[in-house]
Formats: sequence, C-alpha cells, structure tokens
Amino acid sequence: MLSFNFTIFAQSSSQIEILLSEAEKLIEEKEYSLAEAKIQKIIQLDPLSARGYYLSGRLYQEKYREFSKAIEYYKKAIKFYPDYGEAHYNIGSCHYARGNKDASIVWLDYSKELFLEQKKYDKYEKVLETLIKITEDKALKQVYQKELASYKKFPPANGSPISVTIPDVNIEIKYTNVNKIAFTSNRDGQADVCLMNDNGSDFLNLTKNQGNNSLSAWSPDGRKIAFTSYRDGQGEIYVMNADGTNQINLSNHHAEDNFPCWSPDGTKIAFTSNRDGNYEVYVMNSDGANPTNLTRDSGLDQRPVWSPDGTKIAFTSNRNGNFDIYSMNINGSNLINLTNNVSEDVDPSWSPDGTKIAFSTNRDGNYEIYIMNADGTNQHNVTSHLSDDENPAWSPDGKSLVFTTNRDGNHEIYIIIDGKAINLTNNSAEDGWPAWNR
Repeated sequence: MLSFNFTIFAQSSSQIEILLSEAEKLIEEKEYSLAEAKIQKIIQLDPLSARGYYLSGRLYQEKYREFSKAIEYYKKAIKFYPDYGEAHYNIGSCHYARGNKDASIVWLDYSKELFLEQKKYDKYEKVLETLIKITEDKALKQVYQKELASYKKFPPANGSPISVTIPDVNIEIKYTNVNKIAFTSNRDGQADVCLMNDNGSDFLNLTKNQGNNSLSAWSPDGRKIAFTSYRDGQGEIYVMNADGTNQINLSNHHAEDNFPCWSPDGTKIAFTSNRDGNYEVYVMNSDGANPTNLTRDSGLDQRPVWSPDGTKIAFTSNRNGNFDIYSMNINGSNLINLTNNVSEDVDPSWSPDGTKIAFSTNRDGNYEIYIMNADGTNQHNVTSHLSDDENPAWSPDGKSLVFTTNRDGNHEIYIIIDGKAINLTNNSAEDGWPAWNR
C-alpha cells in the first residue's frame, strides 16, 4: 500500500507559493538574475507548476527577448493550466514581436474570452484595446470596436483588478522576416560584438574576448563579420564567421586600424588607419593583403562606407576645419563635400538602393539622424529629439533605420518604423554601433 507524507507536501506547497510571489516581485523590479534562481528552485520543487513555467516565459520575454523560448514556456504553463489567460496573452505578445500578426491575433482573442469568463475585466478591456490597434482587417476591427463599446456602456457590476502584471504588446514591430543586427555592447562587462534579431530578440555575444571589440560590418553574403579589436594592444581589423567562430587578425599592424566596411562584391575591405601619421581611409583585400591609402590628406579621414554599386566610398573628414561627409571614387579620385555645413557631420550610411545617405549631425544643437540624397541635396532631420542620436544603419529593404541614442539615460539601439522610434535593446548596459545584415 502506498503512503504519502502530507506534512512534507504542505510545507513544500507553502514554500513554492512564497518563491512564486518572490520571483514575480523580482521580475516586476527587473531583478532578473535573482528571479531566475528562484524560478529554477520552483520548477525543481514542482515540475508541474504552471505559474513557474509562466514566470520562466516572462523571464525569456522580458530579459532575454528570446520570444520563441518564451512561447515554449508559456505553452508548458498552459499544458498544466489550460485556461491560463495571462500565458495566452503573452504568447500573442511574443508572436507580434516576431512579426507573426495572424498568430498574435488568434492567441490574444482567446485570452480575451478567458479573461471575460474569469471576470478579469481590466485585462479583458486591455486585450480588446490591443486587438483594435493591431487588427488591419476592417470588418474584424469593427467587431472588436463594437464589443469594447458595449462593454464600456454596460460594464459588469463585480469586476475587480488582478495582481498579475502582463507586459505590454509592442504594437510597432511589424517584420515578417527577421534579419540580424550586429552591434557593440558591454553588457557582459566589456565591449563585445553581439547579435540580435531586428526585433530585439535572441541576444548573442560573438567575441567574448579580453580586449574590447566593436564597430562591426557584415560581408555581403552575410557569412562573415569584420570588426575592430583591441585584444592585441591596439586597434586591428579582425574578421570572423557570423556565428563568432574563426576570429582572424587581418590588418596585423602596430598602428590603429578601425571602422571596417566591405565592398559590395566582398573582395575588398575599406578601413581607417593612422599608420601614415594621421587617420586616412585605406582599402585592402578581404584577406588583409595589399593595404592602400586612398585619401592622403593632413586632415582626419575616417569611417568609410561603400556605395551599394561599388563605385564610391563615403567617409567623414575635417580637412576643411569641421567634420563633413565626403564621397570619392574607389581609387580616391573625384572628391566631393556632400554636407558642406559648419556643424559636425559624421557616420555616413548608404541606403541599399544607393540613392540616399543617412548621417549624424549636431547642426540642431545635439546630434540627430539626418538623411540626404546621395549627391548631398535635400538634407533633413528624421529623429528630432533632444537627446543625441548617432550611428545610423539602414534596413535591408531601405524602409527603416536603426541608430544609437542616449534618450533613456544610457546608450540604446532604436529603430525608426513609420516615423516612430522604438527601443530594440532596452538594457541597462551600453549598446550601440548597429550594423544590419543585408
């Protein structure tokens, strides 16, 4: 005959409830590392804890922004508690962040019905408002609008708020095809080249080296990343596979070499070097051979970027007293000052079709992201914010820009979609210098 120690079970259940409450509070306070330790203990004590798996999902959604992993944990929670409305809601949120709007609407709609049935009316109203915002089908949007209007006209008499806080759906990120963004981050204690999806999910540190690593640039086929590393004592141009393996020193020179950029055909890399006494724009073969000085000027010439058709290089120079954006042929000829402004204009970035150049400028009192035609005409501000916005990079389709900003108190990477700026990194560390894989 089997026996069961109910005293031990009661003690364990009480301990689990305490841990659940503590873990949830820590997540609300964004103390994710402490919360993670408690959640692991919860699952160890009760492998069937729906709320434990739900909190695991929140951890991956909010801290790591790994939406696929978060969905796995939310589904585990639903397995043990099928009517877990908050888990259904957050799956919808994750699907939207991944660009899968149809799936998002299905999960959000079901969570709406669960909240109504469970008399969690504040959450029911919130989901309806979200569905109205993200639904593009006019007929379905009208259904949700009528339902919300009816609810507000005849609200339930016994509604009461619940204590569980559900993260907001980010209704701005609309990508259906996720691309990668390489960027620089010190969230692991030093500057490293890292990766994330272009919706901010799936953070990955690629370099993990003692020296600072930054200023990354994708090869045209997306298989390699060039970057600047100080692991050898001075700035060198390194290249690695896109997964971080096989890191090789290409420039291998005692001078400072930085700001690499691949040619569109992948055979050359332009970069900045002070090996001739001041910073100049150089070009070398993609294996590091045959470095050649293109600019040969007493000013500071740096941050080169190749035009998409491979015929020109834009770069920053102060040869006329202040920094401007210049262009030249790939042999250094036909030099043109594109911005020709008394302020500082830096960080050029060609649009994928080659018709426009984004750049940073402080002509409005702080650094802003401007866009101009490739010939320098029609220069206009696209960020218009009191903080400093810098280092723009175009999306592969040319419809969006990512950039570095300190508008949240630290440096974060933002994206501009339909004229609106959205925080992608949302981390307390310093994140910047984004480069989009085309």
